[in-house]
Amino acid sequence: MKSLGLSGRQIVDLSKQLRSRYAVLWQKVSSQDEFPDAAVSAGVHDVQDESHADEQEEDRLAEMRHDRQELADIEEALARIHGESYGLCSDCGAPIGYPRLEAYPTAKRCLPCQVENESQVGTASLLASLR
Repeated sequence: MKSLGLSGRQIVDLSKQLRSRYAVLWQKVSSQDEFPDAAVSAGVHDVQDESHADEQEEDRLAEMRHDRQELADIEEALARIHGESYGLCSDCGAPIGYPRLEAYPTAKRCLPCQVENESQVGTASLLASLR
């Protein structure tokens, strides 16, 4: 378990952090129901109540998607640790750096590459919206 720029202790600490977060998220996701509670639907009495209930359901589903994506990101990070590529930028191959990984342990890119990626995604979204 060795990665360029990270000590064994740092990798162990980050792995523990990832596994701990995974356990919390897994418990949360496992207890979530993908389908709305019939009692909530039965409590809708008018258009405003229905609109509010729809918003709550959209928020709940968005949170579920976010949690599941975070679980997938953690699984990928743990696989990179196992494959000894953890801490290396997926774009340029440079070390990501412990401070960034400590703050964001699922990071796949170094900060300059992440900024560039987000800039490209933002530009693509802007261009798509102009079509």
